[in-house]
Amino acid sequence: VANDGMLIVVGANRVAYFRNAVTDGHLTLGSGVTIVYEGGNTVIGIADNPVIGTADGNVFDNLGGDNSWTNPANWSLGAEPVVTNAVYVETTGADMLQINATNAVASEMVLGSESDAGDAAIGSGGKLTLSGNLLLSAPGNVATFENAGTLDVGSIELYMGTLQVTNSGILASSGDIMIGRRDVSTFVNTGDITCDDLLL
Repeated sequence: VANDGMLIVVGANRVAYFRNAVTDGHLTLGSGVTIVYEGGNTVIGIADNPVIGTADGNVFDNLGGDNSWTNPANWSLGAEPVVTNAVYVETTGADMLQINATNAVASEMVLGSESDAGDAAIGSGGKLTLSGNLLLSAPGNVATFENAGTLDVGSIELYMGTLQVTNSGILASSGDIMIGRRDVSTFVNTGDITCDDLLL
């Protein structure tokens, strides 16, 4: 297994077995899941929902205090995300990510985790381009995404948790929009959407 994105393993009493596993992204374990590694591994002793070797991952933590995408102090890598970065957002409420830049880019965005909620919003006039997936997955938590500007994305998936996407701007997905893959999700649209397939 070679993983540089987000690997989600779910299902009670399921054993996930990896030989020669290398991960540079997020590994999320569902309830009752056991991970077994054998031979030539770079990781031993996996805790619930770890972040492992996020060389290309940029975590929004709002340590700069202004909620802004463009403030380097708000990011774990000390720099605004670039097109090769996967972005992880596990802040909410007063610390939610605000995107007002007209040229925000990343390879993908993940809102929420097994232990944290995650919220993000694109303001009017803002634009975010994701070459890959926008994933909302916060088992037992809440994740929300609001778009009042422009979102260009490879695909959108609302997976686990109490999830909501609100679009009042322009949303263009070159792939699928998948709503309610595991839990009940809400998608509210008062703007314009184009996508390949809408899966409910």
